[in-house]
Amino acid sequence: MYGVLTALIPSDEESRRIILAYTAHYTLTLTEPHLAPEGLKYANALRDLLASHLRQAQEAGQIPGREDPESAASIALALVTGLQSSVLAGQYDSPAALALLTAHLDRLFTGPGT
Repeated sequence: MYGVLTALIPSDEESRRIILAYTAHYTLTLTEPHLAPEGLKYANALRDLLASHLRQAQEAGQIPGREDPESAASIALALVTGLQSSVLAGQYDSPAALALLTAHLDRLFTGPGT
C-alpha cells in the first residue's frame, strides 16, 4: 500500500510530468461531465485496490477492526491528491509530502486497538 501511495507523489521531473498529465485529464472530467465516468474509473479502481490491502491488513491484525477499509482508502487517496497539488505548487517538497503521508499511515497502522 505504501508503495502505491508514494508513487503518486511527484519526486522527480518524470513523475512530475506524469502527475501533471493525470491532473489535467482529471480536470477535464470535472469540466466535461460526460467524461466523468471514464475519468473516475481509474480513481475508483485505485481506491478499491487500497481498500483490499487494508482489509487484508485488518484481517492480519495490523490495523484496528473499527476502521472501515473503504473509508480509510478514500481518506488516504484524498491526502495523496492534496499532497500532489502541494508538491506541484511548491508548498511542500517531495520528502516533506512523503513524511506527511508516512505519519498518516503510521497512525492508521499503529493506532489504538492494533
